[in-house]
Amino acid sequence: MINTLRNLLSALTLGALLVACSSGSKNSNSENLLLPPANGEVGELILAIDSSQFAGPLGKALRKTFNVPMEALPQDEMRFKLLDVSPLKLNNTLKRTKNLIYVTTLEDKSDESKVMRQLYTNESLQKINQDQSKYITLSKDVHARGQVVMYLYSKNGEILADHINKNQDYLRDIFESVERDRIKKKIFGSREKEIEKTIRGDHGYSMKVPFGYEIAKNLPNFTWVRFIENDYDMNFFVYYEDFTDQDQLKDMLGLRERITSSYLRDSEKEQLHITTQPILPMLTDTITFKNKFALKNKGLWKISDGSAGGPYVSYSFVDEKNSKLYYIEGYVFAPGRDKKNFVRELDAILSTFDTPSELAQASQK
Repeated sequence: MINTLRNLLSALTLGALLVACSSGSKNSNSENLLLPPANGEVGELILAIDSSQFAGPLGKALRKTFNVPMEALPQDEMRFKLLDVSPLKLNNTLKRTKNLIYVTTLEDKSDESKVMRQLYTNESLQKINQDQSKYITLSKDVHARGQVVMYLYSKNGEILADHINKNQDYLRDIFESVERDRIKKKIFGSREKEIEKTIRGDHGYSMKVPFGYEIAKNLPNFTWVRFIENDYDMNFFVYYEDFTDQDQLKDMLGLRERITSSYLRDSEKEQLHITTQPILPMLTDTITFKNKFALKNKGLWKISDGSAGGPYVSYSFVDEKNSKLYYIEGYVFAPGRDKKNFVRELDAILSTFDTPSELAQASQK
């Protein structure tokens, strides 16, 4: 769930007493400023693990969890870039990566495993050995500012592999949430405040709009905003209508088709409009969006003549206090380029959406 994951980092040191790292898991804000900034690409995960463990069932479980394609893209793009590193070769540069995973099991006696066990106190090692239900701890700013470190541990590799296999979505969503927050910090450093003001004034809802976006269309119940570069463009739009019946939420594909065929038509060739590509099924998840029941959809769009296309992500939900159904979507056109990080950026923008009733509630606090 989006809000659950977004709030995860506010309690990031889960079971922190397990970890004996003294290099930053409890740093104060002033101490954090003295740390070097974390390095690494978006979605890059450095995995510190015994090489023999990585070659076995434990490594297979980790690869099945993190080394998987992002769904609903026109070509395979791995959701994360997983790089395994021997603990004996984990230098300061690698330790300062944005996303670091330490994997520790107690039964292995290799030099690599001995290095990993040094991360824990004797008391912690005893608890790991005795309590097989716990397998994960998270910390931030351990070796670098802006870093997230995941500790995965258990008595043996079989038990840990089982935990990982049973919690794949949870483990992936932790890093997706982390990356979304980093993207938001980056893209909202400079914003289009006038566009935000226009949107709120005309429609009552609010969204954060990064610098460089422009309003392409603004109608009584529809707003389309886009960012155009030479080799790609990014778009998001918001549509709303009166909510009268739960049946309105049953056919999201039909709702999307009705919106795009009405509002996203070529200005020069009216017969052309955005539609849905049928080569991949639309993926739908039931989630919580800003404490509201919502449907999250991912799929592929195309121009009706097949001349262009790409991925999209959308959310559908109801503002019950105002009896409005909202459909918000971000879609990207980037031929010949990887698209996963464009989708992540659009998803980050959509996550800032606040309905009029949410804004009114916030103003009363």
